[in-house]
Amino acid sequence: MPPPITPGLYGTEQSATTLKRDWGSSLLSDSDDRPRVLLVEDERLILMELKDTLEGAGFTVLVASSGAEALALLDPDGEPVDALVTDVDLGDGPTGWDVAHAAREGNPGLAVVYASSSSPSDWAVNGVPNSVFISKPFAPTQIVVAVSERLNATTPLPSDGG
Repeated sequence: MPPPITPGLYGTEQSATTLKRDWGSSLLSDSDDRPRVLLVEDERLILMELKDTLEGAGFTVLVASSGAEALALLDPDGEPVDALVTDVDLGDGPTGWDVAHAAREGNPGLAVVYASSSSPSDWAVNGVPNSVFISKPFAPTQIVVAVSERLNATTPLPSDGG
């Protein structure tokens, strides 16, 4: 059974605006002030459902259907991302573990969420620190909550000006 959804987390259009207001634009890389998520999934139906759910929750979503495609999108000269949601088993080529490690090299504070049918025990060995692992099958809203929690965890608290 999926964990309960906690109300009040960032993850809606209104909440993305609240994130901008509370912490400024340093976290939000997109010109429309919505957090940017790189979604990496090789199963097309899951990819499209997660993309729609994340966009509906107020995120800008870049998609990749392979590890190689994801690594190309993480090019230092490309658009920065605020969060990574990745499957682990991506077919031939780089795995989700590889993608997350490469992404964190370029952005140590990147929010990372693994969503996979791989064993959670592999996450302890292969996952990046301060990431989240969600086992398939999952409810798409679990991904929204996990991304929101990771973004909040990696966001500096606003100063009180004093």
